[in-house]
Amino acid sequence: MNFRKKLIIIILEISLIPLVLMSFIFYANVKRQIIDNVFEKLQVNALIEKNHLSDVISVNLTVLEIYFATLAHHFEEGYPAPGSASFEELSEGLLNTKEAVNFIREIFIADPAGIIISSADSKLLGANVSGEEFFKKGLVKNDVSIMKKSDASGLVSRYFVGPIIVDDKTSGVLVFENKAEDIFTLISDYSGLGATGEHLYAKNDGNGNALFLTPTRFNPDAALSLMVAKENISVPAVHAINGEEAVFLDAVDYRGIPVFAATSYLEDVGWGIVIKIDQAEALSPLRMLRNLFIFILAIAALVISAVAVSISRSITAPLRQLTLTANKIADGDLSRSIFMDSKDEIGVLAGSFNKMTQKLKESFANLENKVEKRTRRLELQNEELENLNRAMIGRELKMIELKKEIAELKKKDQPE
Repeated sequence: MNFRKKLIIIILEISLIPLVLMSFIFYANVKRQIIDNVFEKLQVNALIEKNHLSDVISVNLTVLEIYFATLAHHFEEGYPAPGSASFEELSEGLLNTKEAVNFIREIFIADPAGIIISSADSKLLGANVSGEEFFKKGLVKNDVSIMKKSDASGLVSRYFVGPIIVDDKTSGVLVFENKAEDIFTLISDYSGLGATGEHLYAKNDGNGNALFLTPTRFNPDAALSLMVAKENISVPAVHAINGEEAVFLDAVDYRGIPVFAATSYLEDVGWGIVIKIDQAEALSPLRMLRNLFIFILAIAALVISAVAVSISRSITAPLRQLTLTANKIADGDLSRSIFMDSKDEIGVLAGSFNKMTQKLKESFANLENKVEKRTRRLELQNEELENLNRAMIGRELKMIELKKEIAELKKKDQPE
């Protein structure tokens, strides 16, 4: 990897890593704040819902007590005998009440054995309700917690029941079978809960399972039909029916979808309350923020990359020029020089390099001059040697000729 690429990578690391870390920290803090706000909102709604439902139950019980007070005169001389004027008046009073109050479906009185002995609807007379939960509750105390779904029509009814006490003895049970709209209206208001938030009411079915008492936002037929097994502890309704009042970060609802939830419990009627919202919706601002961060980081990466390339080019271009010039000089071309206007360290280095090159040229010039002088001196010396050698050779030739002449003279002087 060349220096330019290394420099670009270093600039990107120095710039992007802190930016990514800061973005991650900010994202985590915003996420924590959003979740805290959601939980606070759910807890407040759960408390409001509990108080609201408690008020409704109190009003229901008060209505029941008021009606008992209006019936009291019928029992001043004991329970009226069937067929008596007082009994007929009682039956007529039940009918008038049913006709006057539009949320009442049926109103009747059952004896201690559970046999209906007086009713606004004569067809109910003689029916046995001893096995019904509302009757068993009504024998003991005033109660408005029982709800039942008709097998035939699928309608859900709420029962207001209470014992008729005559001479300190339970002489019967008064039963109001009412429409459940008052409760259904409570859970149908999704103000402040977005597109997926909802209120849920549930009770223990007797085996620890959570039985939903009302329709849900996504299941209109859930009332007294939808049940969550007690083993599904990830579903907040299972905790709510056991009296737990808490918030749940990692939970799923009856649809199996991750939710944030808060629970409360109304002990008077044994109902669990769940306020929940899908995590996907609650965290949607976070997803928008995440996408914004990704976009900003992408733009920042592009800008920083462009800056890194520009910076690396401004640094490496002179260095590349220095490298090329150094290679040329290494090959013996001292005519090369670097032209650079910058005043930074690289500019100073280029200037120093040019000075070094100039000094090398001068040194080489001086060296060549000295070599030339020495060469000329050697040439002169060689020329002198050659002249001397020629002179010596000439002398030797003359000596040889002289010796030959002497030898010939000696030969002539010898007698024959």
